[in-house]
Amino acid sequence: MTSSTQIQYLKGIGPAKAKLFDRLEIATVEDLLHYYPRTYQDRRLGAPPNEYNSDALVVFKGRVLRTQEIPARSVLIFKAFLEDERGQQIECTWFKKRMYRGFRFDPFGQLKKDFRMNSEVWVIGRRDDKNNFFGNKVTAEEQYPADDVLTRLHAGRLTPVYSLTEGLTNKQFRLFVHEALQTESLSREPEVLPPFLISKRKLLSAPQALKSIHFPNSLAELESARRRLAYEEFLLLATAWGIKRTQTKILAKDYAYEIKKTLLTPFREQLGFDFTNSQKKVINEIFKDLCSPRPMNRLLQGDVGSGKTVVALCAMLLAVENGYQAALMAPTEILAEQHFLTFKRILKGLDVNVAVLTSSTKAAAKKKILKELAEGKINILVGTHSVIQDDVKFANLRLAVIDEQHRFGVKQR
Repeated sequence: MTSSTQIQYLKGIGPAKAKLFDRLEIATVEDLLHYYPRTYQDRRLGAPPNEYNSDALVVFKGRVLRTQEIPARSVLIFKAFLEDERGQQIECTWFKKRMYRGFRFDPFGQLKKDFRMNSEVWVIGRRDDKNNFFGNKVTAEEQYPADDVLTRLHAGRLTPVYSLTEGLTNKQFRLFVHEALQTESLSREPEVLPPFLISKRKLLSAPQALKSIHFPNSLAELESARRRLAYEEFLLLATAWGIKRTQTKILAKDYAYEIKKTLLTPFREQLGFDFTNSQKKVINEIFKDLCSPRPMNRLLQGDVGSGKTVVALCAMLLAVENGYQAALMAPTEILAEQHFLTFKRILKGLDVNVAVLTSSTKAAAKKKILKELAEGKINILVGTHSVIQDDVKFANLRLAVIDEQHRFGVKQR
């Protein structure tokens, strides 16, 4: 079994369960190995239950002294009395919904199997504060036989917790990840980083990082795994951006800008205030980039209220002057609407058609906007993620402005 093996062929999954993994965008064994935990529960042995807060997770290992079933009107109750390694007796309780009469399935069958007399069991649950004077009562959530080798995946360690979909439990998912880690796919995990860099930065190997991110033996090991995976991700991202910047410098644009001032001059005259020296400097730099034969990729940074929006609008007006379209994408509908209203107000009287497109745009209005956009009748489009949907077609888009770009994903940008 290799990293490219379809997930349905991993032991215990099959075609039906593979559909659940498809919801998580996990198609192969490699996808599973790179589906990292969202958090971890500290299930190492800790203090006795009476020293925990009521909402804290209780983890202990104990020897079974006796068990008891208690029938009730609406629920069935199973109790197990265990003695932990400190010699303290702990009462654990499980609740099951009562099934209809005549149902032969024993709801406590697995519990009876796990809690055989004198057997050792790991129990994970919450302290029960009701009628619990001595603090030794626990409402149990999970249990694992101490003599089962796979119990080590769920108890007695830093235990991974994943973001899952309905139909998959973390207990199941940990078993599948463990199975994937035993296959040849882990040993064949490609090492992206060169040996000298791994040695210099004191990083884990790729296989060891994957093992440790899923099943760390300590907090220090978990931190080492995170550091290795984060370093690799940022290095690849920086390399990709470096290549893109190099290509940008080499490749020429198939269109050109010319400062005609047919819109910029009247815009500035009716603006009602003068640009600051910093704004003038940045506008000139942006215009210089736009008029160069190379594509522009620029970050505009400034304090709140420093005038970034009007600088971006000047760049968009230069595009419109040259017969091109411009788009501004904002992270929220409120911000998109604010930009739209601002543009409409300060561009009043100028021959610039501005439209706004968000997920709240009515169907009829959206249809009209898409038609006019494709025909080139809309000069500037303001919107949210809606402006990058497949059905949005520009006639001649040449400038894109992304407001608060850190709130968008890499692919969206």
